[in-house]
Amino acid sequence: MRYFTGSVSSSLARRVPPALTLLLAAAAVKAQPAPPVFVCPTVSPAPAGTVNDVGTVLNTTAVSEADRGNQPRWEAAIGASGFPNPLPSTVPSNLTFGYLSGTEIANYVGGLSAPNSLAQVGFYPYPTGFVAPATMYFRYRFQLDPTVDPATYLLTLNGIWADDTVTAIYMNGVRWTGNATPALPTTYANTAGSTATLGGGSTTAQQWKAGANEVTLLVYDSGGAAVRLRVASSSAQCPSGPVAITIAPAPTVTLAQPFALSGTTSGLADGTQITVTVVGTDGVPHNYPATVTGGAWSVNVPAGTLPAGSYDVTATTPSGLPATTQGTVLAPVLAPAPLPATIGPSETVNLSGTLTNVPVGTPVTIELAGPGGSVQTFTTQTTDAAGNYGPVPAGPLAPGSYTATTSATGVTPQQQTFSVVAPAVPVLSPRRCRPPSARATTWTSPARSPTCPQAPPSPSPSRGRTALPGR
Repeated sequence: MRYFTGSVSSSLARRVPPALTLLLAAAAVKAQPAPPVFVCPTVSPAPAGTVNDVGTVLNTTAVSEADRGNQPRWEAAIGASGFPNPLPSTVPSNLTFGYLSGTEIANYVGGLSAPNSLAQVGFYPYPTGFVAPATMYFRYRFQLDPTVDPATYLLTLNGIWADDTVTAIYMNGVRWTGNATPALPTTYANTAGSTATLGGGSTTAQQWKAGANEVTLLVYDSGGAAVRLRVASSSAQCPSGPVAITIAPAPTVTLAQPFALSGTTSGLADGTQITVTVVGTDGVPHNYPATVTGGAWSVNVPAGTLPAGSYDVTATTPSGLPATTQGTVLAPVLAPAPLPATIGPSETVNLSGTLTNVPVGTPVTIELAGPGGSVQTFTTQTTDAAGNYGPVPAGPLAPGSYTATTSATGVTPQQQTFSVVAPAVPVLSPRRCRPPSARATTWTSPARSPTCPQAPPSPSPSRGRTALPGR
């Protein structure tokens, strides 16, 4: 596969807009290799990020990945005409990049012998739309492994050379401000090329970032037949070492408790910000920034942040490396104090109890339902760390059955029943009367039995003799 050049009819070439040329070429490549993942320790990643994989034999007509090595990971875009002066501070946003196939310069001057044919990317002849003198941007993408600290990671490119001149290097689209050896621009005459170590700068623009990254080289070609770039080799350095992060087991706490989360790190400089995310049973994430100091970090979570139940904690480095743990927030426990089974109508019932695992001042509501559908509502709160609430006096109450329902947020309401009972009315039984003949001395109580009623007296016969008849 080759970009539209003189090998295609001139009428077709004229109909193809220059901005689409590289995209059309990329479409002809069956599949692009995934960006390599760069890791610590200080060894060249595999593939190393150079233009080629050492030992790969380039076939002038093959388009298989096995023959193209690392070259198809490079992309190219046509820049502005003329020498770039001043140098762009960023890679222009209107460029159209297209992936290379690895065969674009295979026929240059009869074909380059290895390793030159393996270590260069570019075009011979020029692609449609490139009219020298002009510039071309060559871009290479890669990923940083989460075990890499992007702020300190260094990527060194060796043997940087171009036909004609390498004028600038860009990190994630921003011009690198470091010093190459020899200094840029490096010309065609400097066949050994230059060495540049990218990353680890004092600003984020001069540092690599977590995840996806790209390095772009700006090449100027004054004229001729080819524009090409060589990066002979690359190496990686992790001055702070591989990144690791740990987290201590999360505590078991109550709703009333603030708590701390902590852990350790390695490979991260003091002042590095990590993110601690806490998620409870409600699914709401709570993010807390933590600063690494002396290889350790900690954050504080305020009381009442999480609902009762288990919670997950994830501590994440800037590069995305996580550490996880899990803890528990104890559920509130409501325990009303026992109530008497019955009370009198002149008595008062005291409603009280405990609501534990909650902050002091947590509201407690008590509804007292009585006879005839009457309902009284009392509001109180916990008064100490032990969760005590009340007592709330209720009474005097009308006779009947009562149900006390105690409730609070996050707990199951508790019900208790009792009765108000009126005192019984005394019933007097009939008492026996005392006969008149009974001695008064035997009755000493003032409430003595009444004297039995006496029968009226019978008439008495006259005294004297009864006259005999006839006398």
